[in-house]
Amino acid sequence: MKECPTCGAVTDAQWFCRNCGEFLRAPGTDRLAAGLWRRFSAELIDIVLFWLLLIVGWFIWFGFFSARHGQTPGKQILGLRVIRLDGTAATAGTMWLREVLIKGILWNLTEPLSYVAYIWAFFDKDRQTVHDKMVDTYVIYHRGPVEALTPVPLAPGEQFGPAVQPSAPVEDIDASLRRLAKMRDDGLITNEEYEEKRQALVKRL
Repeated sequence: MKECPTCGAVTDAQWFCRNCGEFLRAPGTDRLAAGLWRRFSAELIDIVLFWLLLIVGWFIWFGFFSARHGQTPGKQILGLRVIRLDGTAATAGTMWLREVLIKGILWNLTEPLSYVAYIWAFFDKDRQTVHDKMVDTYVIYHRGPVEALTPVPLAPGEQFGPAVQPSAPVEDIDASLRRLAKMRDDGLITNEEYEEKRQALVKRL
């Protein structure tokens, strides 16, 4: 569980606050999880355009204009964008895999699975569909330029997926505890600060 720095809600989500949709790894960067009804509307627009543009027109739009920006024609119209775990727009290759091979071919061949794939997002804590999980992507509402989606670096000890805290060698922790005690004895830190840092070190044992 973590506290969202934007709205203050406590959330169990890994990447997006379940209350306000803020991108937890980089708050204030205009990366907001897309609403599911907006995503559904984008899917409907894509279906209509697919047939209205006689299939070929949709693929031209997708292949030459939207895929390299992490969008389909429908998502582009509604201001949605597919991003990777590092906060940048999905590459054209990822978009072809996600939209054409998985959604366009695999889900059509296994139709019952396609319903599960979409419904999954209503229960997922980060609003991911099954195809999002397959290619490690998220859908956000972002009308700004794709260049604004700069990479968000990993914090020390952070990895994509469930957070894993690296365990430090016992001897390193023992030395840190001795240094901590000396800082307290020298008056550099208070007893409360000493106890807080000591407990944090003990948890890593």
